Amino acid sequence: MKKLQLTIYSDDITKVKSFSISKGLLTLLSFLELGIILSLFLFIFLFAQDKVDQRQLISLKESNQYLKERMKGLECMLDSMNLRLKQINEQDKKIRKLEGMSLISDEFRKLGTGGVPYYDTTFISTDFELFELNNRLLTKLEKVKRCLNFEVKSYDEIYNLVIVKQDIYDNTPSILPAYGRFSDRYGYRIHPIYHRRMFHNGFDIAGNKGDPIYVTADGEVVKVAYSRGLGRYIKIKHGYGYSTVYGHLNKALVRRGDKVKKGQIIAEMGRSGIATGTHLHYEVHYYGRSRNPFPYFYKQKSSIKVAKKYILSLNK
Repeated sequence: MKKLQLTIYSDDITKVKSFSISKGLLTLLSFLELGIILSLFLFIFLFAQDKVDQRQLISLKESNQYLKERMKGLECMLDSMNLRLKQINEQDKKIRKLEGMSLISDEFRKLGTGGVPYYDTTFISTDFELFELNNRLLTKLEKVKRCLNFEVKSYDEIYNLVIVKQDIYDNTPSILPAYGRFSDRYGYRIHPIYHRRMFHNGFDIAGNKGDPIYVTADGEVVKVAYSRGLGRYIKIKHGYGYSTVYGHLNKALVRRGDKVKKGQIIAEMGRSGIATGTHLHYEVHYYGRSRNPFPYFYKQKSSIKVAKKYILSLNK
């Protein structure tokens, strides 16, 4: 076996040392040295990696803590929203009562806003506190969402009723057609000219020639004409089955086809036709049948009843 001869000289030439190292041992020592160097590098790498992992772990913990704080903040906001929704619920009851609407029972409201708790497993294996907080937050968020949707539907129902109610009121005779003395009422009477018992299907208001005549509801002029009995008269068609007639006029200030608004002056008082004096003959008709005009002189919006069919037509 080949050997490597190693000779060491000192200043004293008499002291010379020689060593013989086999090639196999030298190879072994070389591998040993390489192993030590590699081990050193591996140790340095693992040590550095551990430091990086620790920093990442610290950063992750800080992020988790920040996330928890943010989620708790959102939970407080949801609790506040839920409290506000309860206040809106109380206002909803008051408005429904004020408008004569049926109240939504607490039992029905619970059925409309109930639900099951959320179960999301996102953080279950990493942070149980975060897992619980996340599910609590999602449950409250879903509840607020359902309550909000329920209140929006209730609001739409109230809004539609108010809109329809206002429209019905605008089209319902509800003010005096003229100012003056009530000279003859609705119903049977002894006719002042024919002197026999006849049905008077209107209401008479006496005044002076030229006094303003007011339309008592929104509508459209469907007739401006002259007849032997009523003299010069105007007929106006309103919505929801109503129509009104204004007779014995001196002058009409509107024409057929005109759109008119409640309170608008449409004519002047006179005594045209069969009349004993200057007055307005005023009629109210509902789906073609005459009604006593007197209850319509001071009709309030609160007295208006809204049929369900009108609400349903708005929701389509």
